Amino acid sequence: MSEPLLTLCVIACNEEATLERCLLSARELVDETVVLDTGSADGTRSIAARLGARVYHEPWQDDFSAARNEALEQVRTPWVLVMDADEEIAEGDARALRETLRASVKEGPDAFTVRIDNVMDGGGISPFLAVRLFRNRPEIRYRGRIHEEVTSSMAELQGGPVQPQPTSLVLTHDGYAAERRQGGDKRQRNLRLLRRALKTDPRRALLEFALAREQFIVSGERIFPGTGFRDALAALERAREAAEQESSPLHLATSITATLAAAMTADLRPQDGLKLLAAFRQRPEIETLHADDAGAILIGFTEARALLAAAGEDRELLEEAVARFEELSGRRPRTGFTDADARMCGVFAIERRAEALGRCGRFDEALSLLDQATEDHPSYAGPWIRRAEVELLRGRAPEGLRAYYDGLKADDHDPEAWLGVGQLLNVVGEPDQALECITSALALVPGWGQALLSKAVVRFLQDEPEEVLAEQSTLREMSPEADTACLVAEVLSGAPVTGLRDAPGQVIERGLLTITFGLKLGRRPDLLARLNHPELDGGIGTGATAPVPEAETIR
Repeated sequence: MSEPLLTLCVIACNEEATLERCLLSARELVDETVVLDTGSADGTRSIAARLGARVYHEPWQDDFSAARNEALEQVRTPWVLVMDADEEIAEGDARALRETLRASVKEGPDAFTVRIDNVMDGGGISPFLAVRLFRNRPEIRYRGRIHEEVTSSMAELQGGPVQPQPTSLVLTHDGYAAERRQGGDKRQRNLRLLRRALKTDPRRALLEFALAREQFIVSGERIFPGTGFRDALAALERAREAAEQESSPLHLATSITATLAAAMTADLRPQDGLKLLAAFRQRPEIETLHADDAGAILIGFTEARALLAAAGEDRELLEEAVARFEELSGRRPRTGFTDADARMCGVFAIERRAEALGRCGRFDEALSLLDQATEDHPSYAGPWIRRAEVELLRGRAPEGLRAYYDGLKADDHDPEAWLGVGQLLNVVGEPDQALECITSALALVPGWGQALLSKAVVRFLQDEPEEVLAEQSTLREMSPEADTACLVAEVLSGAPVTGLRDAPGQVIERGLLTITFGLKLGRRPDLLARLNHPELDGGIGTGATAPVPEAETIR
């Protein structure tokens, strides 16, 4: 009988829902299993013991490396495979991999990479390579309180960069998608650990970027300005500064810059995003990127989105956005790409191209593109939302409402679809149902300014502006749109107006147009007249008197 070769090493806490699946998936590959429990109150330890694992206990110290290294201390085989309890082996030739490891026991690489497929909301996959299979040596240990890695200790041991060998092993990780849907606390835990790590960890650019990503609320390629958005923007700015000081790798600097530009666009500052991207393109190393590299695709897509957001009704800029998204649709990601990168050349580019076409009045072309997108991506709500917007642009509100409903059928965790349904239900005189839908959107994106503004419109039409005023101190911390909702609540309720503050003019104009639209359709000329308040100067009057369709046109 041959000596044990490979140990599976897992740290776990309250993982009874996924641990058995994880351990069983590795049964053909590994000889032994070590599970380090960090304080479970469920059946995690009994499941691990029943499946033959050696189970150890160590109190959680808010440090992933400390826990992983304690588990490594219990490994007795030449090789170790590290997995999370919410991962499972999806692919890989166990026999061939074991033969490779056995042949490399005395001489060969210290580390191997595996592919990890992160399952995203809407069914997409975001794959990346990671060193999870490596030689069991006391010098090889994890570093970093969070976003821990083992390659730094390997580099010191080898006296140079690590050159891990690839394997056929593929792990599927669905923990974060499930956690978001179940309302769990992984995000809060990660925020706490990142803040602690930033006090001592030298990887400032990476950790500030990770901090921002945890604070953002993202769906598909959309960033939603909700609770934590301002803190995330600040973290991104710090990450960008740190990336320049640390001479961070190009892929990290690219991700930070593109995310910051996308956040600026979500913050209704697309021109700032465009300036940031234009400056980034001047960096000499950008010339090394092939047009189909993941970094080039990310920059190109983010730039096209900002251009579309900045275009307004400018036909020339809208046509340029159409061309940008059409050009992206012809690319084929080739290096370092994820499922999200592929979608930027696929459904994301298609739906945004359709949006631009619709805003140009080219409705048939837009709807034709969206027909194909919804057929090819049945579990993604984005194309349905863009269809609703196109239908509304051509004056077909019932079709728009149906498209929003179809978006919810595709993905009932899409906040934009919930908000769209709520806004239209309010317009057709169903305020109670509208509030339920808008509340659903806010449950998915707490503090989302656009949803708060829409909720305020419903309250105005129900003669309840005081409901908005009661929350104004909280709302004003959320976003400029929420600040606009408070401002108009003051006007319509007769309360003292405290000024426009720092809300950008475009936010105020869009907010007033939204409210005016609701008031006119609600046939409330008494409230509409009150919008001619002296505090609402500076272009808002134009928005407040802009023509909108009568109620019959959308019933």
